[in-house]
Amino acid sequence: MKYAILFLIAILAGCSTDNTSRTIDLAESLLDAGKIDSALTMLDGIYEPQKLNAPQQARYALVSATCHLYKGLALTEDSLLPSALDYYRNATPCDSARLMQATILASRYHWWKGDKNEAYAVLENYAGKCNKSDRIKMLFVIAALASDDYDYDKMYRTLSQLLRLYEPNDDRTYITRYNYGLASFYTG
Repeated sequence: MKYAILFLIAILAGCSTDNTSRTIDLAESLLDAGKIDSALTMLDGIYEPQKLNAPQQARYALVSATCHLYKGLALTEDSLLPSALDYYRNATPCDSARLMQATILASRYHWWKGDKNEAYAVLENYAGKCNKSDRIKMLFVIAALASDDYDYDKMYRTLSQLLRLYEPNDDRTYITRYNYGLASFYTG
């Protein structure tokens, strides 16, 4: 019996990385299904996420921060986001979807911590290096942050750039022009 318990402990210790990955996968699928509280409960079962290996830590950070964002919570406690962004910037092959998600979340983290210049710098750095579609998404996020900051000059300039990138009959043009008009009004 003693050997069976030791064998079981050895197997569980060897599978802890797999179990952590499965837990993060399950939490991500719960998040995708709209079960945010259940996803957070799953992630709470991971003790000391800062000690996970780099890929697991990066995924944990994204899933956790996305849950917090969807719940309308501050991202001040999501301190793993900058390292997750570094991981996805340097990962090969590049996972562009997770890189964009990490960029947006890391920017929000900096914004919540009060470092607004860094928040904008993270987004602008990525926007300068990506394709047109992703650039549009990044500019939209920059405009949203500027709106949250009541920085209507920055919002106006960003929306102006955004309108130049849209195709003539793009469905997003109407709402962008509306926000552009609001920013124009507030900037005088």
